[in-house]
Amino acid sequence: MVLNIHEPIEVSAVFTNSRLKPVSFVWNRRHYKIEGITGVYKYLIGVSRCFGYTVKSGGRLYEISLNTGEMMWRLEKIHG
Repeated sequence: MVLNIHEPIEVSAVFTNSRLKPVSFVWNRRHYKIEGITGVYKYLIGVSRCFGYTVKSGGRLYEISLNTGEMMWRLEKIHG
């Protein structure tokens, strides 16, 4: 089952080896520690470059994205 969310989230991230790495996010006032990143992809929305991440937290997979044009993170989907 996949839930489409598409809502803004707050993300804590670090730069490691010149790459952006999300480490946790907050959605609906709940904190999710990212235990692993299983996928990273890039895409465009208009002229804005976006970075998508598939991350593991609490035994579930989440898809989060950063739109660099808006400088906004979103929770896109929840798997499981």
